This record gives sequence, structure tokens and C-alpha cells, in this order.
Amino acid sequence: MSHDNEWIDPAEAGLRLILTASGAPPDDPELSEALAAVPLAAIVVPPAAVPSWRALCRTAGCALLALDDVEAAVAANADGVHLRRAEGIAEARRRLGERRLLGVCVGESRHLAMVAGEAGADYVQLCLLSGPPDQERLAQLVRWWSELFVLPCAVGPVPDAWVAALRRCGLDFLLAELTDTTRVRQLAALVARSDAEA
Repeated sequence: MSHDNEWIDPAEAGLRLILTASGAPPDDPELSEALAAVPLAAIVVPPAAVPSWRALCRTAGCALLALDDVEAAVAANADGVHLRRAEGIAEARRRLGERRLLGVCVGESRHLAMVAGEAGADYVQLCLLSGPPDQERLAQLVRWWSELFVLPCAVGPVPDAWVAALRRCGLDFLLAELTDTTRVRQLAALVARSDAEA
């Protein structure tokens, strides 16, 4: 990592979740309790939804990231930004400052992953951009990254059945969609099983 960050610790043991949401939090009084009980690193939301998620993220003890828009992330006082494209990473790092998180999706590109790390990303998201779903191809990417770099890597969304194998390859963060409290609890169980099998 290029700098210290209170939310993302590459030395922290165990698989952790980065959840994505498309709007305001679900109207579920049990959601806050469920989120606080999972190994949650961050929640990624559209910039306009940042204010509505802030209290839940603070209760859960996780970072709140704005999707794609660095200026909006800073203006909304989000904890950082998740970029779906690996462009302008160094400039994004400069605009965010050192204390805010920067996550970057680099697809299958090993070159872009290394560039993102050198430019100050706090984690890279690896994902398959072409061809049919291929667990082994993605596992090879995760294994390559985790064997060479300390910087955490994320994948997702992926089928639940892939997660344990990816964890054994060194996966740090699983990206998954936050739909409701039931799914949060399913993901908690999935992470626990994957860590136990790693």
C-alpha cells in the first residue's frame, strides 16, 4: 500500500466483504445488526446515496465509498471512491488525498493492476471481461497477485460456489451486491465457510 488507511488492512486475517448497493438502504430494521455481524470492509453506493448510508456504515464499522465520481466522493465526505475503470488513478489519488480509500477495477489486466498499485490504489478488483465464466482463469489471476503483492485484491460478483477456491488462492475481498438482510447473512456464512476451508 502507498499509505496507511484505517479501513483496509492487508495484514488483517480472513476474507472480508465489499458490498455494492444501487440506492438507499433497504427498509429493514434488522439490516444494521446483520451488517455489524459480518466481516465488512466497505459499502459502495452511487454518490447521491452516500448521505443515506452514512449512519449504517458507521454502526457497521466499515468504509463508505462513492461509485466512480471522485469529486462527488469528496463533496459528500465519503470515505473514498471505487472506480470501475482504471483511468486517471494517480489524479484520483491526488484529489482524494491520503486518508480516503481508492479501489480500482482493473479487469483481467496484470499491467493495469500493477499500474493501479503503483499509482496509490488501496485495493484492486480483478474480474473476467470476456469469454464464458471461468473459475480457474480468475483463480490464476488472484494467485498471481497474492503471491507477488501485499496490496489487497478483490473479485466479484462471482458464483458463491467459487468463493472458497478463490480464498485459497489468496483472495482478500469479495464484492457482492447488497440486496437485503437475508443475503447479508448468507454472505456471512459463505465467508466463514471459505475461511474455514482455506
